[in-house]
Amino acid sequence: MNGHATGICPRLRGLRPLPLRARIALLLVTLALAGFAAITAAGGWIVLEAEDAIVGAVIAEAARETLESGAPPRVEWMRRFPGPEALRAATGLDRLPPGGGWHEVFAATAGGPAVLVDSWRSRWRVWRDDLEIEYRVRLPAPGEGLAGCLWVEVDRLEFTEERAVPIRWTVLAVAGAVAALALTASAVILRWTVLPLRLLAERVRVAPADQAADFSEGLADDEVGALARALRDSRARTLATLEREQRFLAECSHELRTPLATLRSALTLLPEVSADPAARERVTGRMARSVARMERLVRFFLVLAREGRQPADIGWVELQPLVREVIDEHAALAAPPSPRWIVEVPESAGVRAARDVVLTLVHNLVGNAVKHSPGGRIRLSWAAPATLQIDDDGPGFADLAPAQAAETAARVPGFGVGLDLMRRLCRLNGWEVQRGVSVWGGAQVRVVFEHPLSETPLASAPAASG
Repeated sequence: MNGHATGICPRLRGLRPLPLRARIALLLVTLALAGFAAITAAGGWIVLEAEDAIVGAVIAEAARETLESGAPPRVEWMRRFPGPEALRAATGLDRLPPGGGWHEVFAATAGGPAVLVDSWRSRWRVWRDDLEIEYRVRLPAPGEGLAGCLWVEVDRLEFTEERAVPIRWTVLAVAGAVAALALTASAVILRWTVLPLRLLAERVRVAPADQAADFSEGLADDEVGALARALRDSRARTLATLEREQRFLAECSHELRTPLATLRSALTLLPEVSADPAARERVTGRMARSVARMERLVRFFLVLAREGRQPADIGWVELQPLVREVIDEHAALAAPPSPRWIVEVPESAGVRAARDVVLTLVHNLVGNAVKHSPGGRIRLSWAAPATLQIDDDGPGFADLAPAQAAETAARVPGFGVGLDLMRRLCRLNGWEVQRGVSVWGGAQVRVVFEHPLSETPLASAPAASG
């Protein structure tokens, strides 16, 4: 069995599925034909039931008149007998009914014994021997006032058959008209249903791949309209993701290009200053700073690459020792003159997160401040609610301090790793990055951490200068 199924499945998988238009058309045609068959069957059954009711009423009325008057029947299709035995002898009935009332009897066209139908076995015999002539026999019930046995030839009531045939044809014509109307309506429904889908497919096909598009314009607020809106929103999310990734790659390229250029120039100068210890130390220091910056950048980009995945090493991160570690590294690598450090982060300040993520964030924020405020003042402070703030006296942000930024734009390059990437890193961890102007007119960057375990206001924080 399994081998047989395995041999069939590849052929089934190779079959091309029917288009949606063909499937809907097939379904509607099937429903129309099913309606035609149902109306025909129901109409035929109603006609047969009505015919039986008419025949029964005619027989009952003739039987009542015959039995009440005691005279011979006035119709040719009914005979009266004084008793059951006389009836059986005259008609060739195979057996007498077990009780009074009306009973069905069938006989062959060529004559022969008549079969009383009172069980499934006798009905099988009627069908097997092709007994087509129908009779009805009536025997008096015990205690009934109307005595006498009746024998009725049902097939001689031909006037009911004559009237039933046109009725059947009328029912058939009505069923055909209903089926034709259903097929016409099906064609209209098919066009009405598939046309919006084809319009939507054409809009999606011709829409530029790199631009947002409103596929739902002009469509009804139905399932197709909902599909169009879903496609529009999906394209908007895809374009946003693509734009974000393009910016990410551009930032990577831009940020890595500077330390690589510095390292390349230092490697070029190193053979020339090998005889001068002081010059060689300056060149190697420049190389060390470039390597350290590339290391921080690579770490930063690796952290961003974990987007959508929660770090496994989440724990309580104390900010004061982490800030001191970052300052020590930047102080050792920064070109003279060294910045003036102001640290206002209490020992109780901390956040629940992955230490590598927080270290990467603080490294890049401090690195940007060092880059834009060489030899200036840099302050790191902690404020409620759970906010790490970094101030410098550099040019600041052009849109927040345009006058001062314009004065130093020629000598200061871009603001390090873009704040968009910083925001992206913070958004991954449920934090928020805010910009502002420091008390010295430079840049101010605030990181608001989420779910802090301790919050110490800035006013109560101990200050330490470096």
